[in-house]
Amino acid sequence: MRAALFALIFTTTSFGCASRTEPGETAPPSTASAGTERPRTENEQMQDKLTEAESARGEAKTKALIEKEAADLELANTRKVIHDKVQSDFDASARRFNGLKEKAGKATAAKKQKTTQTIADIAKQEAAVMASIAKLRDATGPDWEGAKTEVDAGMVAYDKSIGALETRLL
Repeated sequence: MRAALFALIFTTTSFGCASRTEPGETAPPSTASAGTERPRTENEQMQDKLTEAESARGEAKTKALIEKEAADLELANTRKVIHDKVQSDFDASARRFNGLKEKAGKATAAKKQKTTQTIADIAKQEAAVMASIAKLRDATGPDWEGAKTEVDAGMVAYDKSIGALETRLL
């Protein structure tokens, strides 16, 4: 069995390959040799120009898409940095407010009575700012600018209220 398989492989590779050329033998002539290429027709030239134009348009679209993705990524990174800064500012204000609430709890009865409603109002503002920060985090496109404006306004009012409470407790 091995001998038959070997004989088949040997004869096929040695004698059956028509494209194989022996040393000193020339390759069969091809249909389009380099020196005798026929001139391109006007229609073929037009097709070549259309293909080149389509290729150029495709490359331009790809380049524009890559640039847009890069700009979108940069915008997303910028918005993340802004969100992180807003969150950090809020956290600092919340720590300050929590310290004032503790201070108000240790204050005299007269000061407690004056500050109880103020603390409740500031707690409502705090919840509103937290909600607007969450909205900013989830916002995209044109909604993001509106959410950012809302957060900024809420933070200004929240910080102003905390400052008023601090003044009242001193």
